[in-house]
Amino acid sequence: MERKCIICGNVFQAKCGKSALCSDECRAERQRQLSAAYIAKRREINKTKGYEEKYCVICGKEYQPTSGKQKTCSERCKKIEKARYQAEWYRERKIEGVHYDKTEPEKPKKAKKKDSLTADAVAAHKLGVSYGQYIAYYKRGGGK
Repeated sequence: MERKCIICGNVFQAKCGKSALCSDECRAERQRQLSAAYIAKRREINKTKGYEEKYCVICGKEYQPTSGKQKTCSERCKKIEKARYQAEWYRERKIEGVHYDKTEPEKPKKAKKKDSLTADAVAAHKLGVSYGQYIAYYKRGGGK
């Protein structure tokens, strides 16, 4: 069965009724075309994601959001909105009487516990013996 290649237009002898491409080169080209078309389609879908156009809360410009929570049209407007939000947040907390200092109050220092190792080492030093000798004597029941 003779068919016409959908890529190059050459007439070729088809081995089955579904053949549409004449060679491996045409198959590779068709795959590149399909991949490029698929990528372009996905980019367009991801660009809009089906969200309706909104108006920027800062400048009032109409824009196509890329997420449902997006409120601004650009990075510049986003920074302005964030600064306004933070200022309002701190203003509300100040009215409530809650203060947010960047410096933390100094915490009281806990008294260090003397561990038994240190106490034993001091006692051994007072007796003029090594720690090992002191422990051996103490464990044998010589006492402190």
